[in-house]
Amino acid sequence: MKCKLLIIILLLVACSDNHFVQRAAGDYFPLEEGNIWYYTLGADTMVVEVEMPDTLLGRECYPMSFGGYTRWFAKESDAVDEYVKMVHFFSGDEYTILEDYAMRMELPFIADNTWQDSLVDSLEISGQWIVAKYYVDGEVIGYYYDDDYEADVYGCVVTTTRMLITPDTVMTETHLFQETYAPEIGLVDFDHGGGTYVLVDYTLQ
Repeated sequence: MKCKLLIIILLLVACSDNHFVQRAAGDYFPLEEGNIWYYTLGADTMVVEVEMPDTLLGRECYPMSFGGYTRWFAKESDAVDEYVKMVHFFSGDEYTILEDYAMRMELPFIADNTWQDSLVDSLEISGQWIVAKYYVDGEVIGYYYDDDYEADVYGCVVTTTRMLITPDTVMTETHLFQETYAPEIGLVDFDHGGGTYVLVDYTLQ
């Protein structure tokens, strides 16, 4: 009996050290139509807004506009997935080589946790095989208590790589995303390659 009680206490201490209860209860990626966030970087302003839900590949997802550039996300209890589409142009026509969802973030956030996902597909066009590959590598780099949000905020680094392989060329596009998330608010700052945008205001439905 004493041994069982000791194990339970140790588990509770471990969970509290990594703030498991708060992470499990908090929504770090609020995805609802009409949610809007305002960010600044110097004199620049970025508006991020969740638009009307859509259905892609038979799955409900939410378009998110990042200053006019739209990305589509679907959220489950254990992950946030992003819709990925890769195309190839040949003789003036557009061909979809790869279309699927890839895990953008694993939930709940756990310090030092890493995750990976990959998509691969191909299509024969005029006798030539075109191959598309998509990779995601993510890591929770840590967390800290933020007095402004009265909660733990988590920092993430996500790298995405797109590869389009033809018989003649290999085209590779890699992006590094550094992001910080707070519960019940979402993205509070981010650097997608052009400097860090910081949250200054938001409205959640």
